[in-house]
Amino acid sequence: FLLDFPTGTSFGVYFGVSAQDTGDRNNPATLSTLELDGNFDPSTNEAQTYLLDFCDRFFEKPFAYKSSRDYSCSVNRFDEWLGVQSLLPLEDKAPEYNSICKGAGSMPMPEKDFHSCFIYWSKLESDTGVLHWDGKVRILIVHGGTRGRVVMPLEEILNEWELFEAFQEDDLQRAPIEASFFHSSSLWWAADTFTVMQSTGLSSLYISIAFAALVVFISSGSFVCSFISALSIY
Repeated sequence: FLLDFPTGTSFGVYFGVSAQDTGDRNNPATLSTLELDGNFDPSTNEAQTYLLDFCDRFFEKPFAYKSSRDYSCSVNRFDEWLGVQSLLPLEDKAPEYNSICKGAGSMPMPEKDFHSCFIYWSKLESDTGVLHWDGKVRILIVHGGTRGRVVMPLEEILNEWELFEAFQEDDLQRAPIEASFFHSSSLWWAADTFTVMQSTGLSSLYISIAFAALVVFISSGSFVCSFISALSIY
C-alpha cells in the first residue's frame, strides 16, 4: 500500500504469522518464509482486550505514523461497528448482525461468536487487514509509516529499527501468547542488505590487506615494509 501523506517508509505489524529463517544461507535465491502462528487466537477475552488497545498504544509513539490521517485499525473499526449496530432499529441493522453477532455491542464479545462476526464485518467492509479461512481469523495486519527513508544514513535507519524492536519487546511482555506479533518494512530489508554488503566489503578489504602484507614480508623479510605496504593499501 502507499501512504497518502509523506511520513517516510511504510511498514506492517502482523498478528498470526511468524518469520522463520528457512532459507539456505549458501543459496541467495532461497528466501525465508512466513508461517502461521499456531498460538494465534484473537477470540479469547484476553486477546480481544489486548488487540483493542494495541493501536492507540502503538501510534502514540513518535516513531510510528498512521498510514492515512483517518486510518483506524481493523479491530477498532469492528468494535465501533458493533456499538453502532447494537443501537440501530432492527430494520436498519446489517442483515445478518443479529444471527451472526448475537447482538454484541462491543469487544470483548463472546468467544464463540467472535470469528464469524469479525469475518462477516470484514466482508461487509472489504477490509484488507483481516485474513481468514476455514471460519477463523488467521492474520491481522496493522499498516503504518516510519520516519525512516532509504536515503537516510544507515545508522539513522538502524536507530529507527531499534525503536520498533524495543516497542515490540516491551509490548509482547503484556500480550497474551495468542496475540503475539512482529513488524516488517522494506526499509528494514534495505538496511539489512546494506549492513551485510558493508560487512562483506570490509572483510574482503582486510583479507586483501593481510595477504598483501604477508607477500611483502615473505619477499622482503621486513615487518616495517609489510606495515607500510598494508597502510598504503588501506
